[in-house]
Amino acid sequence: MGATDFGRYYLLEQLGTQRMKIKAIIHPAEEGGYWAEVPALPGCITEGDTLEEVMANLKDAIAGWLDVANSRSVVESADQHVVEIAV
Repeated sequence: MGATDFGRYYLLEQLGTQRMKIKAIIHPAEEGGYWAEVPALPGCITEGDTLEEVMANLKDAIAGWLDVANSRSVVESADQHVVEIAV
């Protein structure tokens, strides 16, 4: 990844039995290093001193975000259903 690659979307793969690709945006940080966000997962952000570190941190942040989201599957009324779909 060169300096001109910032602002592009990068695909990450979640590790595990099921694999999915999630887009993230990596930005240069003002204080040095990088920070990244995952637009599809509100609040899922991370940082790192190097591109390699921010990529590893993104995988951890995404896995953590998905774990929390899966643990919060609450049905608010009797006419709603929670379903899981593998992609």
